[in-house]
Amino acid sequence: MVLSLIFNLIIGCLMIFSTISAIVGFDFMKTGWESNPPNWWIFKFFTVLSNIWAGLCALVMAGAEICMLAAGTAASNAAASFPTWAWALKLSGASAVMLTFVVTVCYLAPQEPKGYFALFTNWDLFYHAVIPLLCIISFMFIDKPAALGMYVAASSDGAALAGTASAAVSAASSGSAAAVSAAAASALAGGEVFNPGFVYTLAGVVPTALYAVFYTINVVKHLGPNKEVDRKYDWYNFLMGNYRLIPVVVPLICGVSYGFSCLLWAVNRI
Repeated sequence: MVLSLIFNLIIGCLMIFSTISAIVGFDFMKTGWESNPPNWWIFKFFTVLSNIWAGLCALVMAGAEICMLAAGTAASNAAASFPTWAWALKLSGASAVMLTFVVTVCYLAPQEPKGYFALFTNWDLFYHAVIPLLCIISFMFIDKPAALGMYVAASSDGAALAGTASAAVSAASSGSAAAVSAAAASALAGGEVFNPGFVYTLAGVVPTALYAVFYTINVVKHLGPNKEVDRKYDWYNFLMGNYRLIPVVVPLICGVSYGFSCLLWAVNRI
């Protein structure tokens, strides 16, 4: 759990730094990036919104982990179990920035007039690569239910459950994989590891679906007299000037995002 906490705090801090840098136009890589701060217009992009969401989810999860670590040293809170909703939030944020990362690498960067790596400078470096990769790696390989102390009652013996949950929390806080495994095995006798079911994958598509609604309404609202799409409002050029592609593009993007959510969920369960 300690390693997960460190990752989540780093993700949250990088999100805050990147957002402030983008708003004030901080060219810390000295690339000559031009801006007229404050750059409030950045908040229309899914790139920015998804990273802010992922950072907030990571900070919320970090808060839950701090509470769990504190509960591990308090006998009165020994039966505490890591909240599933915090894990689901992390999945939601990781799925959103995974979409950002893949779309940038495979679609946006190859079309960038200033060159492929122009989208990996200054705050874009964190938004398009660093934060997404940290979220993906940490959720897939570190935020495991057993390591976090996610347990459910397997018997009506509250005292036994409290003891096993306490042992699991203490093992998780120690950072020892062997200790976590032993505690998890012990906990199965009174409280088994809670592995979130497939339904939790729906959390991963929510940010994309909400943004798709905003993006679609904005495009339709600004259609030209001949129903042409204004490139100014189709800033990702997903529709390529043709509003008839909306019924194709929106489900496709949401489907890809859901696929990423399923992938993250599946690897996390291994």
